[in-house]
Amino acid sequence: MSQWIAGQWIAGQGETHISLNPYTEQAIWQGNEATYEQVHQAIEAARVAWLTWRNRDFSERRAYVERFAQLITEHQEQLA
Repeated sequence: MSQWIAGQWIAGQGETHISLNPYTEQAIWQGNEATYEQVHQAIEAARVAWLTWRNRDFSERRAYVERFAQLITEHQEQLA
C-alpha cells in the first residue's frame, strides 16, 4: 500500500495488510502498511504544509476546497 507523503507516493515498508470483503471474506487487495518512521515522516510533512496553508487567504483556501469537492463529484464512481 502506498502513502502520499511530502508530495510523493511512498510504498509502505511495514507489515503486510490484507483488505477483505466483509460479505464474502475474500481478499480484495494487499499491501504493506507504513512503518512508525513513515508515519512520523508524514506527520512532519503535514506540519510543514500547514505552515504554508495557514498563510493563504480565505478565498484562496476556499478555491482549493471547492476544486477538491468538484473532483470528488466528478470521480465518485471510481472512489466508491
